[in-house]
Amino acid sequence: MRRSIQVIDITSIAILKSALLADMGATLLPAAPLQDELARGALRASRISDVQLARTVSLCASNTIPLTNAALAVQQLVIEVTRALCLEQHWQGARSLLA
Repeated sequence: MRRSIQVIDITSIAILKSALLADMGATLLPAAPLQDELARGALRASRISDVQLARTVSLCASNTIPLTNAALAVQQLVIEVTRALCLEQHWQGARSLLA
């Protein structure tokens, strides 16, 4: 008898983790969102290819509407935190493009 395969699109990392921890299936994604679960052995990950994939993540804002002081503060904090995470290697495999 053939086993039925269901495909579900989950966009929430929290819901995805819950589904994985409940043995409801598997997923393809970077290991970064699952680092805690992988470290404690609750989940396992396998590299599926030796090909190195990369992506650039950008912080974007309107070119016509100036940022508020609060938005500028958040922007600066995001830049500082992401740079620190990269430099301290807490963000696995990430590197900052900022000097």
